[in-house]
Amino acid sequence: MLKLRVRGSLLAFLAVLLISGAAAGVRAEKPGELESLLQCVKVERSPAGKETFSEAREAFPGDLLEYRLAFTNRTSAAVKGLLATIPIPPGT
Repeated sequence: MLKLRVRGSLLAFLAVLLISGAAAGVRAEKPGELESLLQCVKVERSPAGKETFSEAREAFPGDLLEYRLAFTNRTSAAVKGLLATIPIPPGT
């Protein structure tokens, strides 16, 4: 799983990506061979430094958001030459 930590509050952009199916541009031989899931979670730290994660329904300036992108290979063979284009919301 690829993890990217990004500061920002453009969850509307993320929602549009998820709804439109444009979360990741992935080249595969046939449709359905590779599935992708893009999630955005809010990272919060306790005074002791422990991190907790919750669904990012809204975000404000200074909030720490973590984008998680997971790919699942639905074939019986290895996927070669995986090229993932992961859009990062502007201003984050």
